[in-house]
Amino acid sequence: MIAGFMKHMALTRLWWPFPLLLTALCCLWLTGCAPESAPTPTERIQSQNLPSPRMPLAPVPQAPATPPPAPATAKEVRVGVLLPLSGEASTLGNALLDAAMLGLFDKYSSMPEHQTPTKVVLLPKDTEGTAKGAVLAAKSALDEGARLFIGPLFADEVKAVAPLARKAGVSLLTFSNNPDVAGNGTHLFGFLPSQQVERVAGEAYARDLTRIGALVPANAYGELVAQALRGAAIRANQPLVGIEFYPPGSREVDVAIQRLLRSGPQGSRPELDALLIAEGDELLGHIVQRLEVYGVNNKNTQLLGTGLWDDAALLANPKLVGGWFAGAPLVASTTFDKRFESQYSYRAPRLASLAYDAVALAVTLAVMSPDTSFPDALLTSPNGYIGPSNGVFRLTPRGLSERSLAVMTLAPGGFRELAPAPRSFLHNGY
Repeated sequence: MIAGFMKHMALTRLWWPFPLLLTALCCLWLTGCAPESAPTPTERIQSQNLPSPRMPLAPVPQAPATPPPAPATAKEVRVGVLLPLSGEASTLGNALLDAAMLGLFDKYSSMPEHQTPTKVVLLPKDTEGTAKGAVLAAKSALDEGARLFIGPLFADEVKAVAPLARKAGVSLLTFSNNPDVAGNGTHLFGFLPSQQVERVAGEAYARDLTRIGALVPANAYGELVAQALRGAAIRANQPLVGIEFYPPGSREVDVAIQRLLRSGPQGSRPELDALLIAEGDELLGHIVQRLEVYGVNNKNTQLLGTGLWDDAALLANPKLVGGWFAGAPLVASTTFDKRFESQYSYRAPRLASLAYDAVALAVTLAVMSPDTSFPDALLTSPNGYIGPSNGVFRLTPRGLSERSLAVMTLAPGGFRELAPAPRSFLHNGY
C-alpha cells in the first residue's frame, strides 16, 4: 500500500501542477519524534525535554494507502526544499527530493496516533543549481509561508540565499559541507571532511598506528583534510610523517609520493604505519597503483580514506581491501539504501540520505515547537538527535553539524563496521 501511494505521489510529482502537488503533500500530517534507526525495508532526536537517544524503537505501523485528512485543529508548518531540479546537477537534486518525499511519508507512517497532530508541508523549489536560481526559489518559498529551508546544495547558492533567510527569520539546513557559509542561521547538514578525518585517524592512533602520512589534493578540500589530520596528531601527541599535496584532479601524483617517502632524516624513507588518501573514484585507484610501484600497499601499510571512500564502486579494487574510512552506522545507512531502492528502483546517491534525515528532523521540530517557527534552542540542542539513516548528530550554534561516526573497512563482500559509532554525545568525545 505504501509503495503504491508513493509511486503515484513521488514518481509523478514533477509533472503535477504545483497547487495539486501542494494539496497532496498537505495530506501528509505528521507527529512524534524520530526513531532511533530506520524501520525495516519491508515496513517502512536531547535537551532535557527531548526523547533519549537510548529509547527503544517502537514497531512501525503500516500506513494506509491514502493518508487520512488532517484534523481541523492541526498546526500547519511549511518547509521550503531548495534543490537543483534542472540544470547540470538535476540528477542529484531530484534524488534528494525523492528522498525528502520518502522521508515525509515514512515519518507519517510511524506517527503515534495519540500525539498532537502537526501538518508538515514540503514546498519543492528548483534552484537550477545557480545562485540566481536559488534566490528566486527562496523568495517563492517565503511567499508561500516557508518557516525552514532544507537546502540549497551548493555553497554559492547558500551565500546568495542566507541574507534573505536571515531577514525572514528562517533557518537553513544546507547540504553544503563548506564551513565558510556556516553560522547566523545557516546549518551545515552535510558530512564534514574534518570530522571524518578526525574519526578515522583517531581510530588508527587508538590501535597504535602512530606513524601516519597523507596525500591530499592541493585545493580547499585538501586543506580541510590536512588541517583535521594535524589536529588529530596534536591530540594524540604524535608527529606526522608528512602531508604532501598533489595537483587536484591530476594523475601526476608521483612527485608527491616521492616527497612523502623521502621525508625521513637526511631524505631517508620514513616508517609508515598508515597513509591517508583524500581522494575517490578512479583517481584513488590510480594513486594506490602508483604507491605500489614505490613499495606501499594495503599489505604493509594501513590505508585510510575520507568520506569519498563511501562508494560501493571502490569495493571492486583489491588494492583498497582493508582500507578504513569514517561514515554513518552501517545498519542505518544500509536500511535507507534498501528502502530507497525498493521504492524508486534506482540506487540512492550518498547525499540522498541527508534529505531523508533533514525532513525527519523538520517534522520532529515542528511537533516540538509551540508555533510554526523552528527555534534555535531546538535546532541546536546540545545532546543532539537521531537521524534514521545516518545516526546521532547535533547542530552547533556556529552552524556546523557534529556526527557520531563509525569506522568502516572495505571488505571483499562489502563494507564492514570496524568500530561502531557512539550511541550518544555523552560518550563520543564531543
